[in-house]
Amino acid sequence: MRRINRREYDSIIEDVFGVKVKASEIFPTDDSHNGYDHLAEGLSLSPLWMERLMMAAERVLKLVFFGDDSSRYQNVKYDRFTGGVQYTDPGFDGQYLSTNGELKTKVELKEGDYKLEFGLCGDQAGDEPVKVELIINGKLEKLVEVKVDRDQTEKHVLLIHLANGTHEIATRFINDFWNPELQERKDRNFGLRHLLIENVPNDSERPIYFKKLFANIPIDLKEEDQIKIVLQRVCEKLYRRPLFSEEQEELMKIYHLALNEGEDSDGSLAWALKRALVSPAFVFLTSNPEANAKPDDLNAVPIDEFSLATRLSLFLWGTTPNQNLLNLSKKVELRKNWDSVIDDMLKSPRAYHLTDKFASQWLELGALSYSRPDEKVFKDFNNNLKGLFKRETLSFFDYILKENRSISEFLNADYTIANSKLAEFYGLPKQQSSDRFVKITFDQPYRGGLLGQGSILMMTSFNTRTSAVLRGKWLMEKIMGLPPAPPPQDVPELNAVKKQIANKQLTLREQLEIHRSKKECMSCHSRMDPLGFAMENFNGIGQWRDHDEQGLPIDAAGELISGEKFNNFKEMKEILIKSYQPAFKRVLTESLLKFALGRGLTPQDRPTVRLITQQLEKDDHIHTLIKAIASSRAFQTMRLNQKVTL
Repeated sequence: MRRINRREYDSIIEDVFGVKVKASEIFPTDDSHNGYDHLAEGLSLSPLWMERLMMAAERVLKLVFFGDDSSRYQNVKYDRFTGGVQYTDPGFDGQYLSTNGELKTKVELKEGDYKLEFGLCGDQAGDEPVKVELIINGKLEKLVEVKVDRDQTEKHVLLIHLANGTHEIATRFINDFWNPELQERKDRNFGLRHLLIENVPNDSERPIYFKKLFANIPIDLKEEDQIKIVLQRVCEKLYRRPLFSEEQEELMKIYHLALNEGEDSDGSLAWALKRALVSPAFVFLTSNPEANAKPDDLNAVPIDEFSLATRLSLFLWGTTPNQNLLNLSKKVELRKNWDSVIDDMLKSPRAYHLTDKFASQWLELGALSYSRPDEKVFKDFNNNLKGLFKRETLSFFDYILKENRSISEFLNADYTIANSKLAEFYGLPKQQSSDRFVKITFDQPYRGGLLGQGSILMMTSFNTRTSAVLRGKWLMEKIMGLPPAPPPQDVPELNAVKKQIANKQLTLREQLEIHRSKKECMSCHSRMDPLGFAMENFNGIGQWRDHDEQGLPIDAAGELISGEKFNNFKEMKEILIKSYQPAFKRVLTESLLKFALGRGLTPQDRPTVRLITQQLEKDDHIHTLIKAIASSRAFQTMRLNQKVTL
């Protein structure tokens, strides 16, 4: 079980209501775990997050019911009222009347219908509560009884149509009481904290998002029946399944409670929807077992089709299931149409979610934002280059995804996706369109695939030079599936090595030989460094070169720990393609499976990974991998002792 993260919140809200919110401006940052920001292990549920969930619900509903018109609200605080005493203590913050009188203020309003919410309190005494008249432009509109003391706030609502212009709004205290002979509660007083003024648009003024809530609902139905239909529609998408009867009853109770408190029908619907937007059924992604399913030897059963639709939609699109997935789940026909459903989803523009979220996190492209190449060292660098590099890598992944290309092309492609500026930077044929990213085929063996792309090469470099260690480590983790152990704590920095050899001009390879001379370092560096040195012909911003920053010739030869020798980058890359394709496919499978499940992998997932990689030996197209993951035991089942119904 995990909660939705910020980007999923944005996507779901936009799909359900049509409005765009920026959850990043409301919620705390989602912690990254194992490189991904949506894994259950990294998503905590703090009190602050719950507070912000309420704030987010209010922002969503204001957009749905009123659009982005911020001028329809006024918060008139007590200090804008005259006629009483401004009094502040731990239990009271507002305007105060100790005897009968009026608190007044003036506001400028356009003609329209308004909801005035008065925040009132008092000191209770005698045999009746505080009584207050609500007066608009000298006319008594409502008499209210305030039953709370000064440490609480009681809200009273007044619905009224007002003309264009200046309006005087007053609260009149009419039943002062004082009896000094009483031991307690001998002085009745009145306090006002705030006045909230909210424009209530009529049906023609409502935004399109609000009108869509009632789309295709017969207007001759009773208002309550219309509200029920709206709640069923919305909550089915929010909860990713049909409502339970008790959930429907609870939402309608909230609707009626708001009506009884003075809200109109629209305002009462907003309160019910706010409840849905903070419901655990919306916030948490849970699975339920298929009806009458029998557990296997590991106590696992297939999940029901609504849970399966949720997993699939979040995997491929990063959002709630659309109506087609929900309809298939209702008919229990999702699994019957599994392959065709996935094909259709991968054809949708929404499948860019895999590129935007999976590829960028798998390849750790976020590290690009921290790269600051020294322009004195790399004279061809400019700030636009990072954006071009990132777009190239994402466009490259997206092309492989859309065209259902072979996974092996991540290593051995003879093309990239670039625009004219990037092509010129790489020394590729110039393109007619300067801004449009297009497929460019070339015969440069060192440039094809991920290893020749500027994003990878810049991320694995320092500001003033390349890093054989960072590049070797990246290759071991992302391509070979052999992540090195963490370094010992007392290894000196390379700058310390430079001080020891201040009078000598050594290549980076020679400096690292001294740097890693400790026996405990050699076990990892003997594997990382040859890989990194093979990529030394690429400088810190991805340009090809024959000499390093000091003008010394580059020696890219080396030997892998397995014994294969190479003389240059081209030969090292050929070894990776020939000998490490199975390892790379396993790394990609594990990464994509983790992304699909929304959790870290466990030893129990190893058979799943093994079965999928065996399928890729026969057909290694990327859609085959995606379908194999979506059809896997890990994706399709749940353990019964993990069932949580919300």
